[in-house]
Amino acid sequence: MTDRDSARTAKERLRAELAPLAGVGGIGIGRRDGSYVVTVDVVEQTVGEHVPQTWDGVVVEVRVTGRVVPRTGC
Repeated sequence: MTDRDSARTAKERLRAELAPLAGVGGIGIGRRDGSYVVTVDVVEQTVGEHVPQTWDGVVVEVRVTGRVVPRTGC
């Protein structure tokens, strides 16, 4: 089971590793089955194939979100 501090540390280290990879929309932390995970939002599945399944012993969950664009006129 991964605690929140370990997930935060892994998130920051993974963010630095994925910085040059185009198509990563965001990196965060979440919960799965009572444990913390690192979440990586990508624009398409092919980008997600370059993201590791674990990082620093923390599970990495890839979510295909497509392009995220800000709404205007709200």
